[in-house]
Amino acid sequence: MYFYLISVICCIFFLTEVSARVLDFVTENAPPLQYIKNGKVVGKTTQLIHKIAEASNYKANIKIMPWARVYQTALNQKNTFIYPLVRTAERESSFIWIGKIRTLKLSWAKLKSRKDVNINKPEDAKNYKTGVIRADATYNYLIKNGFIKNDNFIVVSELPLLLELLYSEKIDSFIVDIALLK
Repeated sequence: MYFYLISVICCIFFLTEVSARVLDFVTENAPPLQYIKNGKVVGKTTQLIHKIAEASNYKANIKIMPWARVYQTALNQKNTFIYPLVRTAERESSFIWIGKIRTLKLSWAKLKSRKDVNINKPEDAKNYKTGVIRADATYNYLIKNGFIKNDNFIVVSELPLLLELLYSEKIDSFIVDIALLK
């Protein structure tokens, strides 16, 4: 899969005229996928981005910003790559999709100690306060399914803030690929 992704991106780079040897990428702070360590953007997906850029003889210029700004930047700024991005029907025509990094298996996450929080289906979550990231696919999912902002869910700018709210019990749950938290 990674070979396929690298091959597709390399072909795109070689077939397009690009004056600079730098590729601009935008992403959010979402450890362990991508985050800042010692002033550099690192993480599982960032490693892949660097490999792709290196294989293409380009340098990756990666900026971490709050997700809503990442999304708007990728929509409005030419020649800007966004990673990772959940592919949804609403987003399909807004981007040129290059390849698949991973498949997410989203679940409602809660603190193990919160025996009072029981979410077996999305409708159950309406009885609790869920945290989501602004402009994230989960935000759109909640709106589409009748959740009400500030009633059933609250919005923050990045994943670490969701974790803070969860541990301080200001939210009861959030939607995440549990594998990312291990």
